[in-house]
Amino acid sequence: MSAEESGSIAADVEFTATPLEFFGRGLLTSILSALIIPAPWICTWFYRWCVGKLRIKGESEVSFSGEGGQIWFPFMATMVLSFAERGAMEAGYLLLFWLFAAVGCYFTLLIARWFWRNIVLSSGTKLAFVGKYWPLLGWTVLLTVSVVTIIGWAWVAAALIRWGCRQIEGDDFHVEFLGSGWNILWRSFAFLLSCVLIIPIPWTAMWLVKWYLSNVSIQRTAPQG
Repeated sequence: MSAEESGSIAADVEFTATPLEFFGRGLLTSILSALIIPAPWICTWFYRWCVGKLRIKGESEVSFSGEGGQIWFPFMATMVLSFAERGAMEAGYLLLFWLFAAVGCYFTLLIARWFWRNIVLSSGTKLAFVGKYWPLLGWTVLLTVSVVTIIGWAWVAAALIRWGCRQIEGDDFHVEFLGSGWNILWRSFAFLLSCVLIIPIPWTAMWLVKWYLSNVSIQRTAPQG
């Protein structure tokens, strides 16, 4: 059934940043976030810039109103736990690894709820992330385990993204992810191959980001009457 037949209209998403500015800001965010303490503020700065570069059909403006001080503890906790996970894995302490991952999943959920709550659309539509902890933990565990299959992780990633998109709710918004595991797999490997050459990275990174966004279907309930 088409969007029109179901009483909805499609709202396409476009990212208008240039490859070099996206890569430069992303690299700076990654470096400063590794210091942990600046992470909430530098990530908020990056989110605000990225959201401001989004164009959604039917919206004259999209912005981000969140502040680092609102979410500083979950951000710092997530950073610390990510380092702890890596250390536990390298040391072979699998029980500790899964414990850190489970706690980190809770803080990731808090960040996701904060992020979507602070997306400001010109139409006035309020967005919210309504996903629950246990499904998110289950998907996270499945994705982590699937990495050992080398190939299977891409299909799990596609399913996780589809689940995440369905958890985004608005006054009249319905979000779906249309991308397939196969496309995630070959595009990810193509990007990794480009990293060997270094120079193409900004362009291939943008190519990958734009592909993900092009497969996000945002539909609005058509006005009645």
